[in-house]
Amino acid sequence: KFVFSNNLRDLAMYNCEDTDNTLRLYKIFNDEIEKLPKLNHLLHNILIPMSNVIIDMELDGILMDIKYIQKLTKILKEKIVSIEYLIAEEFPVTIGVDLNSPKQLGELLFNVLKYGSVKKTDSGRNSVDAEVLENLERQGHKLPKYLLQLRKYEKLISTYVEKMPKIVHSDSRLRGSFNICGARTGRISSSDPNLQNIPRDTSIKKMFIAGDSNCLLNIDASQMELRICCSISNEQNMIKA
Repeated sequence: KFVFSNNLRDLAMYNCEDTDNTLRLYKIFNDEIEKLPKLNHLLHNILIPMSNVIIDMELDGILMDIKYIQKLTKILKEKIVSIEYLIAEEFPVTIGVDLNSPKQLGELLFNVLKYGSVKKTDSGRNSVDAEVLENLERQGHKLPKYLLQLRKYEKLISTYVEKMPKIVHSDSRLRGSFNICGARTGRISSSDPNLQNIPRDTSIKKMFIAGDSNCLLNIDASQMELRICCSISNEQNMIKA
C-alpha cells in the first residue's frame, strides 16, 4: 500500500506503477469493449475525450481572491459577535448556555423559554435542527432567527472562508477533482473540495475570480436530464411544459 511521501523517488515509483497497471487493464478490457459497439462508442467518443477536458479543468483550477477572503473572514466574524451580543442582551437566560450543544439548546428553548415542541429526535429529545428553528421563527419567536443566522455565518466560515485558502496553491488557484464516474446519473461530480456545491451567497461567490482578460460565467442548466429525455422521446406535453 502506498503511503504519501515527499520523496521524489517514492512518488515516481508510485506513478509509474499506477500508469503501468492502468495500461495493462486497458489492454485486457479494450478487446472486450470493442465487441460491444454502443459501449465502445461511449468510451472512445464521449468518455475519453471528456477526460482530456477534465484534465485541463483540474490543472487550470480556479483563481481565488485571497485579499477579499481575508476581509470576508473579518466581516463574518464581526457579524457573529454582533449576533451573540444581541442574543445575550435580549435573552439573558442564554448566558452560560452552549448554543452549539443540541442538548443544552433544546432545554433552553423548550424547558426554559417554553416554546412548543416541533419534532423529536430518535432518542426522544426535542430536535433543534434548522427545520425546527425555521418553524419556531415562523411562529414569531426571535431567538431562533438569531440562531439560524449564527449557524449560517459559522458554516460559511468553517466550510468555505477558512478552509479553502488552506488548500489554495502558491499561484492562488484552487484545484479540485472532477469525477466522470462519481455519480450514478452520469453527471460529473466534484470533490476535494466540492466546487459544485458553492452557496448562492454572493459574498462567497466573490471569492472566485476570473483574472486578467478573462470572465466567469454562472450558468444554471436546470433539469438538464429531464429536458434531454423530453427531446429524445419527443414528448410534446413535457416539451410544452
